[in-house]
Amino acid sequence: MDVTESKAYTPSSFQRQTRLLKNELSKLGISISTDETSRISFLSRRKYDRYDHFSPGESFDARLLKWLSNFDRDERQTALEIVKCLKFVSVYEIKELAIQTFETIKKTILSEQNNPTEYWYNYLRLRNIELEDGLSKSVFVASVDDANFSFFRRYASRYNCFEKDNFVEYYKRDKESLDELPEHNRIFLIDQLAGSGTTALRNENGKWEGKIPRFQEIWEDHIKECSIYYCPYLLSSVAERNLKERLDEYRKEKKLKIEIVPTCKIPISPCLANKSGTDIDENKPVSKLCRKYYDRFKEDIHIKKAGPAYYGYGRAGLTLILQPNCPNNSIYMLWHDYNDWYPLFPRVTHHRVV
Repeated sequence: MDVTESKAYTPSSFQRQTRLLKNELSKLGISISTDETSRISFLSRRKYDRYDHFSPGESFDARLLKWLSNFDRDERQTALEIVKCLKFVSVYEIKELAIQTFETIKKTILSEQNNPTEYWYNYLRLRNIELEDGLSKSVFVASVDDANFSFFRRYASRYNCFEKDNFVEYYKRDKESLDELPEHNRIFLIDQLAGSGTTALRNENGKWEGKIPRFQEIWEDHIKECSIYYCPYLLSSVAERNLKERLDEYRKEKKLKIEIVPTCKIPISPCLANKSGTDIDENKPVSKLCRKYYDRFKEDIHIKKAGPAYYGYGRAGLTLILQPNCPNNSIYMLWHDYNDWYPLFPRVTHHRVV
């Protein structure tokens, strides 16, 4: 934090901002404690204000007040519960997830080695030799264009066992260029988020669709006898359940060796989850709010692939915000802007809307 920024973040200015926010929320009919307001103000300055799709000079607090105005006065207290459950992942934290993903991959490779030795020194020496050999015969492939893959590659490159083609920046490549791949027996498919599992793998009218089937089709001549690992930085509990069921069937049908190796697991948001946290509780006030305002939302062809998005794409039930973009697996009321709805975190879609 530079000197200019530190002057702006004095205790007195923070307290003043907290008081102002609490007063403005009160005008909207919301009762909130000073401690809760302070928490929102703190996260606003430290995280939310850095969201990539805010206009220059725009603050989270200002957007929050306008977003709450979407709702009827007696519903705004319930809407604020969504805000209290936000999970904001900054760019710095995404980089940390990239680091931990590589460290998890190292553990995966080492767990497959089995060379016990009597002496600790020999164990460490053999362990490092086997690790570097395992890494050199691994190919790391980005399955999405926003997984901070360049940072992942730079972090991994502290090991000197890699060639340039051990890292593939996107899985959709022409088949001829894949002939340049080094000798390999493992492929790690890197993803940023699996929010429902639908984008990764789904069965549509008896045909497998998604990133994993497309990857298999393109790479079919280069994955024979390979172990494949799907490695999302973030895996929701809904995606974990869906992918486990779908992969069991997919493996049998395609005779493919593929496992999920997530870095961090994200549960259904507490404002939506049932007592066990395993599904949406549709009797919760936030759930009812999601259904009430769904007629303001526009389903495009991509949303329809996973059914109604009352609780986010694929019924993921998330209140997750990534600094580069809000995932559509999060509650739609947070990000959509159809029919004059004012979004809290405006989203830029990856697909052309139809």
